[in-house]
Amino acid sequence: MHFLEIKKEIYALNVPPFVIEKVSDHFQNVIHKRRAEQGQKMYHLYMKEAIERIRFLNTLPFTEARYLEENCREHPVTTTICGDEVAIQIFNEEKDSRPVVILIKDEHVAGAYRQHFFTIWKLAKKP
Repeated sequence: MHFLEIKKEIYALNVPPFVIEKVSDHFQNVIHKRRAEQGQKMYHLYMKEAIERIRFLNTLPFTEARYLEENCREHPVTTTICGDEVAIQIFNEEKDSRPVVILIKDEHVAGAYRQHFFTIWKLAKKP
């Protein structure tokens, strides 16, 4: 994951359940391990349906996850913010398909997305 090289806090908003199923082993065994080793914090926001994943994430070092009570319509788009970058990942449920990723590198855009993240974070609940 590119954001591990930046070594700043990571904010992830809405990882779809089918993506969690596909990549959770890789994230747990590689990404989260390396991130924790370098002391890089990560914050996750999910819908309530991902409560088990949220509980697991909250057991990891340098990690905090929350959920939104609202039953919002699920969509296949994840937004991740780190440093002055914003990655918008558009996933496809088809087997072996790769996401389309739009990477924006701009401190003002990243700041705006981070502010939006924290607005939602304040509304989110801890399990």
